Amino acid sequence: MLKLNEDIFYLILQELKNDRKSLYSCLLVNKLLCQLVITILWKDPYKYLYAKDTQERSRRGKSFNQIILFHLPESSRNFLISEGINIILEQQKLLFDYIKYCQYICYVHESYGLTTHQKRILNQEVIKVFISKCYAIKHLSSTIISEHPIYTFPGANVCLSKLEEIQCLSCSESSSFYGLAQICRSIEKVSLLLFENNPGIAYLIEMQERIKYLNIYVDDNDYGFMNKNESESKKENEENMHERISQALMKHADSILYIMSWIDKSFPFFIFPKFINLQTLKLINSFNIEQSVFEKQLGTASYPNLQVLELSDISLFMATKIIENTNGNLWKVKIQNYDFSNSIEYIQDFNTSSKEYIRAITNHCPNIEYVSLFISNQNLDELKKLLISCQLLEGIDIQTKKTEKRFASKIFIGILVRLAPIGLRKIKIDLKIFTSTTLNLFFNNWRGRKTLLLYPSITLRTVPDTLKKYETEGIVKYCVDNRFWYNDKYKEIEWKIK
Repeated sequence: MLKLNEDIFYLILQELKNDRKSLYSCLLVNKLLCQLVITILWKDPYKYLYAKDTQERSRRGKSFNQIILFHLPESSRNFLISEGINIILEQQKLLFDYIKYCQYICYVHESYGLTTHQKRILNQEVIKVFISKCYAIKHLSSTIISEHPIYTFPGANVCLSKLEEIQCLSCSESSSFYGLAQICRSIEKVSLLLFENNPGIAYLIEMQERIKYLNIYVDDNDYGFMNKNESESKKENEENMHERISQALMKHADSILYIMSWIDKSFPFFIFPKFINLQTLKLINSFNIEQSVFEKQLGTASYPNLQVLELSDISLFMATKIIENTNGNLWKVKIQNYDFSNSIEYIQDFNTSSKEYIRAITNHCPNIEYVSLFISNQNLDELKKLLISCQLLEGIDIQTKKTEKRFASKIFIGILVRLAPIGLRKIKIDLKIFTSTTLNLFFNNWRGRKTLLLYPSITLRTVPDTLKKYETEGIVKYCVDNRFWYNDKYKEIEWKIK
């Protein structure tokens, strides 16, 4: 057999990185493949430790912890023993210096009956080994930053210089972030958990060359940790609480392509119009703050390059405004947790706002592939126009007005059968709005098209009797997984630090 270049072997094995069994089998082929597979497995070791069986998962975790502990130098082991931590089994010689390949700093999670203080000491020694041996840590969690002054550990200048992703907790010491800012300059992914002001985080953001991906969680609740005076002072300064961090983010306004954010009243909404090159916008209003707080800033922002819009607990009115200020590049619009009965549109005129929303999709989203649609008897004409105009549709998430006593399901089915684009293959809908007769009519008329992947809004683990016949014929497939919104043509941004 021709001797292939080592780099080619590595590229081939990289294609198997999500196939644990195949990688394990490659370990036994020869020394070269074994070395290459080890570098892949140890980049993200936690990924390969998972097992459905609890006992097996525990066994793997214990073995992993022991391997980590075997990397500790004699000085660390002696120090731990002096602190009453004598948990390392008889020292074994390792085949590889495994942890030098890690892109994460791994904790020892086993309790070993240690006190909280002892566990902190143990993990600090483990982290020091990672810092001294790893040449390219890519991801850093808030827990490690909060509990250990890692920027002071020997080797930090090399180990952390290629950091790509960081998770920052605002209640951590500012000094930690000031220290990291002297080392890290190429961070592209920043996850912010903001409960209070932290100038160190702002400085760290300012010192980066180009931030592209932003994950922000803002929470104004003090959860009882503050006294009354501190809590009142915090409320008075809500508007300016995160101003320094906001100003730092604005430095990267042109380079930020992705924002996922859980918003609260103190969220710096004034920065939204600055992100002119945004490609993905995900907003979660889980605290149900009033729309008026951010309506002006978000409603007037222009996102000509926006491709993905995901909103949760945010009104159709706001969704419509955002869509109208895009430039035809949206392929996905996902609206979640939208409650017809509690929405401002329901009180004013839901039918009008839902029509305007569908009209915005029709007029501004020629490349739309996946979309949430809110349907009532009054906007079926707008649905017709959308199906005619948006010929790239692959999946539609249909939500109907629950207060509507008699939904015109037969008319709706007729529109779908006549006008659905040829590529439409996924539908998510509440099957309860249809009678068996209507479903039979629909599936009989769907014959000759691609198999329809049907995702019920309320999942029933067993296939409804009405569908069984058509599943056998290959007309429809009843899906109980969570892959409705999945599109293998587009790679979702992966946040390594959860």
